[in-house]
Amino acid sequence: MRNTYILLSFLLLSFSLLGQNKNIQAPPIFINSLYLDSEIIKGVECYTYKDLEISDNFYAIYYKVRKSNSKENQTNDIIRAKSDFSIGTHTGYIATGYLRLCHKNGLWKTTYNNKLVKSINYNKGLLIGEYTVYSTKGDVLYKTTFGNSGDGKFKDYYYETGVLREEGSYKNGKKEGKWYEYDEDGNILNTTYYESGVPLEK
Repeated sequence: MRNTYILLSFLLLSFSLLGQNKNIQAPPIFINSLYLDSEIIKGVECYTYKDLEISDNFYAIYYKVRKSNSKENQTNDIIRAKSDFSIGTHTGYIATGYLRLCHKNGLWKTTYNNKLVKSINYNKGLLIGEYTVYSTKGDVLYKTTFGNSGDGKFKDYYYETGVLREEGSYKNGKKEGKWYEYDEDGNILNTTYYESGVPLEK
């Protein structure tokens, strides 16, 4: 009788764990930002990886920069295929989320040295919903919602200092009007005009 009870308990526990596993998210596919390209199509960014279509999946984008005086700038495709992550120096930034039909989709989170600094939502590449920016100390630097319409004011920051880095407006989930980029001293670096997500020539 006791053995039967133990067996039934074990079976119930197994089924319970199997049910919980359905909600467990699969680990992301790691990709190197140096091979990630994008182009604006109808005002929305569309991504490719190594000049190929990127499959629908959950990704972790490691943001890297090339070493200025390294031979890696002359790497051929054979070396690239051997190890994407042997190329470039990691900046500490990782963006995690889904790509669907080449667009960002759903919740995307950005971390810097394992600390959450930004959470943002997309619907087929269009910005929607809640948007929050954090400092590396965990303080909220900016929080807003673009709602279902994708309309609102966007701001991004230098996460360690809290200095404003970029600001502009979204309309229907796309960049609209005048956008500013600032350096860490608050000086304007660039001004770009957008119309339905498309940058206009000066």
